[in-house]
Amino acid sequence: MISDFLFGFQAYFRAFRFIALHRLWSYAIIPGLISILIGAGIISVFYFSFDNISFWLSDVYPFEFGKAILTKFAAFVASVLGAAGSLFLYKYLIVVIASPFMSLLSEKVEFILNPLHEEKSFNLARAIKELVRGLSIAIRNIVRELLFTLGLIIIGFFPVVGVISVPMIFLIQAYYAGFGNMDFYYERFYNIKETVREVRKNQFVAIGNGTFFLLLLMIPVVGLFLAPSLGCVAATLCCDEIRESESDGLV
Repeated sequence: MISDFLFGFQAYFRAFRFIALHRLWSYAIIPGLISILIGAGIISVFYFSFDNISFWLSDVYPFEFGKAILTKFAAFVASVLGAAGSLFLYKYLIVVIASPFMSLLSEKVEFILNPLHEEKSFNLARAIKELVRGLSIAIRNIVRELLFTLGLIIIGFFPVVGVISVPMIFLIQAYYAGFGNMDFYYERFYNIKETVREVRKNQFVAIGNGTFFLLLLMIPVVGLFLAPSLGCVAATLCCDEIRESESDGLV
């Protein structure tokens, strides 16, 4: 479990070296720019929306007693929900919108690792197919992540056990972020059902990948730019190694 998590987490350092060594930064430009635009848009929307909640509560709360505390608490809750909502929405928008470019990068990495594999050319039909698959994966994962998150939010209101709510929500976010990155590799080998099975089998690798991905997003601009390409390459390196090991009968 821990070794799998570290395998997925530490792959980002290998990914950075791999991109630099093979001069793949040109593949990171478009996903990086898309990521910055999506991130800036989401942050703007959530910041202005949730920032108004505390002011709204301050206006509708009829008593002076406890008003200041309620306003501060509402502002804190709004900021937490805003951050979680921003990460949630970002993960799926980047998977859908940037999927053709991320798939191309993942395939380039695979081809470098395995020169005998066929390297397919980029075309409109393929891009549409990858967009549709990305959308299908996103819809499936959105429903499940929302259900898990809602359940954990409810648990958060209970004493003692409620303390696990926030870290568990983060792990759920990390798992589905890693899922999206791993699918850029698995889409060339498996259908959606088979991909789900493979990611579940390597769930702690996905959590490790997703954890580093989410931490990168907390770095302004640079983190947003690097996260998609590094997450994709890190996942591809892990998944390719796992598949090669499985085919050799080592795991």
